[in-house]
Amino acid sequence: MSVDEFQRSRLPARDASPDGAGPRLDVVLEQNPTTLRRIRDQATAFVSGHRPHADPDAVADVRLVLDEMASNAMRHARPPYGLALSLRGDRLLIEVSDSLPEPARYREGYEGGGRGLALIDAIAARWGQTPREDGKTVWAELAL
Repeated sequence: MSVDEFQRSRLPARDASPDGAGPRLDVVLEQNPTTLRRIRDQATAFVSGHRPHADPDAVADVRLVLDEMASNAMRHARPPYGLALSLRGDRLLIEVSDSLPEPARYREGYEGGGRGLALIDAIAARWGQTPREDGKTVWAELAL
């Protein structure tokens, strides 16, 4: 999905292994100044712990996409916010959920940013957003 399309898309299946029990990390996001640093560090530890030979550049991409997705939710949506990381073979699925039903949208560069979804589109293997009864989930899948 490109930043120009913004169609709603189904969240990829979560089962990462044949038995459906791939490594997963769920985190409740709090709106405070240390949240982004904490979740970047948790994501790095999660990937390194389960994929110790992951390409360092891929891990840096995970941190960047995760940071953009979480900060977008905290800036433009409303709580509660949730984060889930799921390993799916050689890919990591990042999901950020919030309680705002309106889809995330591209904001052509404005003073406060505006390039987050374009950046996610450039880095992720695929991404999208899925409406939920109580909001939406924006997700991205990255190769490790």
